Amino acid sequence: MAPRHQGIQRVEWDWCDRCGFEFPVTSLVLQKGLKVCTLYCYDKTLVEERPQIIAAVLEDDSETVDDERLIESDDEVRFS
Repeated sequence: MAPRHQGIQRVEWDWCDRCGFEFPVTSLVLQKGLKVCTLYCYDKTLVEERPQIIAAVLEDDSETVDDERLIESDDEVRFS
């Protein structure tokens, strides 16, 4: 923990355990035993909502690849 001075106030800084960036201690929170920053790493998803979110992502077929786009052999690869 490295103290820094911002004007006349002393501000304590520490490292985020997840992303590794340095933040003021006031913007770090404990989550799952780690000190994580509220800017990038804090998971705001409630534990109760996670199964529904995962199920919704898995049901979405828009990410599936159709067979026409798959390359079956090296002969089909052409560079323009």
